[in-house]
Amino acid sequence: MRVLMKAAISFFIFCHLLVMVMSSLPDRSAVAKKIYEPLRVYQQVFGLSQAWRMFAPNPSRTNSYIVANLKFTDGSFEQWTFPRPSHMSSGQRFLSGERFRKFQQEYLRTLELPELWNDLGKFVTREVQWIEDNGQKRQLEQISFVRHYNYIKSPNVVIIPHGQKSTKYNTKELFQYNVNEKVRYETKYDTEITR
Repeated sequence: MRVLMKAAISFFIFCHLLVMVMSSLPDRSAVAKKIYEPLRVYQQVFGLSQAWRMFAPNPSRTNSYIVANLKFTDGSFEQWTFPRPSHMSSGQRFLSGERFRKFQQEYLRTLELPELWNDLGKFVTREVQWIEDNGQKRQLEQISFVRHYNYIKSPNVVIIPHGQKSTKYNTKELFQYNVNEKVRYETKYDTEITR
């Protein structure tokens, strides 16, 4: 039993190290892709994927989060906050917190992908409508997505004392989603082949 336990732990460590090494390589050979493919599922489940944009020479220097200002048909307003790792328990942070942070900071850049913003609008609409169906029964009319952000200073500058959270954020409205508009994004195929 002890030998089996050691073998399982060794296999886990080996797989984890393999995931770390393989995912940090800029290019993969065909053989490396075959080895890496089964481990990619493990990497995605636990949010261990990492893009090269994290590294020098230009790592991201922005700390940001997104909120949705909700307008209902009866004229009332509410605010929905995108899940933030700093407000999650340790277990939630481990399982999904890093994914939410990456999604907000790396993919929801200012209107680079309008189809992604519309999908986010649909997601928030479903979340809010479920709450409203079990509560006040209001109908959602419009969502305004707002980014709160600040810039991370150089490491040689004291930002804030350890253990304190930053509370000063700039604010920028990014995108408005109208719930009743039917927006669809479809792939267009070019029928004419140029030779």
